[in-house]
Amino acid sequence: MKFSISLLFLFFNLLLFGQFKNPTKVQVLALIDQTNAEKANGLDGKWWTANNDSSFYKSDTIQFFNNENVSDTKQICHFQSWEFRGSGKLLQLGGNNCQEPPTIECEVKQSTRKGKSVFITPYPDSFSITEINNKAFLQTFKNGKPFDKYLVLGLQKITFDNNRQTSDIITLVRQKIVVR
Repeated sequence: MKFSISLLFLFFNLLLFGQFKNPTKVQVLALIDQTNAEKANGLDGKWWTANNDSSFYKSDTIQFFNNENVSDTKQICHFQSWEFRGSGKLLQLGGNNCQEPPTIECEVKQSTRKGKSVFITPYPDSFSITEINNKAFLQTFKNGKPFDKYLVLGLQKITFDNNRQTSDIITLVRQKIVVR
């Protein structure tokens, strides 16, 4: 009898907690659009993640936050940030907050205007979001070539700083890119 009850309890737990649903392409695009709308209202508009010990490049699961103050809860010296721009453009930045002066790195392109002045502007990469089998994938491109691909595992909102601030979180899982 105890075995039957334990088995029944386990079965119902699997049913209840096994109902994890991945975000859809529409949900991911809506969150990016919301971030861009907030940027138009004077907020930062960037997504932040820790890159201490090059964890951004080494980890298979990455969490991006759209509120840089989340880092106040734990020391994040090295970071990566993404800024989604219109028309599928993505500006990727890396930096260090723990040295003076703080630094930010990004790819730049130089251009001249009538041979007189040199302008240096951040060079955005591009991104696309696709949906396969009801799962959203975010792919980044450098110079038009696939660079990284991620499964969008989750979207959530958290509160912190005694419920005075919120942040959205995008959880990404790095995927292997097949080059053909």
